[in-house]
Amino acid sequence: MKTVHNLFKYRMVLMLAVAAAGNFIWLTAWIVHNPAFLGMDFAAYWRAAHQTAVQAYAPGQSVQFPYLPTMLMWISPLALVPFWPAYLLFMSASVWAFALASRPHLSRPQILLAIASPPIINGVSAGQCSVALAAALLWACGARNRIAAGIVLGLIASIKPQLVLMAPALLLVRRDWPAFWAAGLTWATTIVGTLAVLGVGAWQAWLAFLPYYHSVLMRHDRLGMAIAPSFAAQYLHLPAMPFAIVGIGFGLWLIWTARGSTPLVQCAVIACASLLSAPSAMVYDLAPVIPFLTVEIWAASFVAALAMSGGIAPISLLLAGLRIHDVARDPPRIEDDRIVGLATA
Repeated sequence: MKTVHNLFKYRMVLMLAVAAAGNFIWLTAWIVHNPAFLGMDFAAYWRAAHQTAVQAYAPGQSVQFPYLPTMLMWISPLALVPFWPAYLLFMSASVWAFALASRPHLSRPQILLAIASPPIINGVSAGQCSVALAAALLWACGARNRIAAGIVLGLIASIKPQLVLMAPALLLVRRDWPAFWAAGLTWATTIVGTLAVLGVGAWQAWLAFLPYYHSVLMRHDRLGMAIAPSFAAQYLHLPAMPFAIVGIGFGLWLIWTARGSTPLVQCAVIACASLLSAPSAMVYDLAPVIPFLTVEIWAASFVAALAMSGGIAPISLLLAGLRIHDVARDPPRIEDDRIVGLATA
């Protein structure tokens, strides 16, 4: 039985390796022909750090900054560092943090496979903060100090709330009150701090900018990378609301099913349920789900391999959700690498 399992595992790893290699070749070719796309999202952070809060959301700039005004506080030090050193330092630190946060849950080969996955590589090439936030979310789920965990969750919400929209629901059903209140207070503090430092004008400028940003995505077909169901529906000229309602329902169902799971599954279920419910999210936002999917590939899961390839963005998220549900309901007991006890009984 173990020999058969290993055969399937190697096939799944090989399948993902081929997908990762294909993604890397395609991405490299794309960047060679479109060099402006290398570090494009990080360029938005770096540009906003050199401008006032209102200027950061001015339409018509070469790279758009759609993030909450609370993020402006965290990226302000980028104004002190030239672009390319800042980009290389930020992405190197993000990958290192991702690997460090994954070490308690993944073996070394699994970590390497996770880093090579298409969503992570795409995030690194774009200069996305999703890799660093994935590390923070995974750490918070496993932290013994639940107040510190809540503070980290609140900080994540101040940068990319679409990654942790459903975190309060999981904390509630787990009755993790220290983390719940710490997360809420931290998030509220960042908003109050932004109002005090940047003023109401920053929030007004952000709200006024959002319709323009959406039109830019539609014009440049960026919604083809959309991972959130309601966001992807807009790309197909479908009404977003029905997909949002179904996504929220599916997300809450996952939260309830996985309420007793281990930190690795908790991280995946928070991110997956949140992205299913989010009004906007891209394929690189799958980063917090990648460690879970990597372990599942070691369990020879074909569904996990398809989800981790990030091929068809919304379908990848749905497949990840289904795999999370299956594992939370019936945790595997295969004694291979670190897969034993993936979820608690």
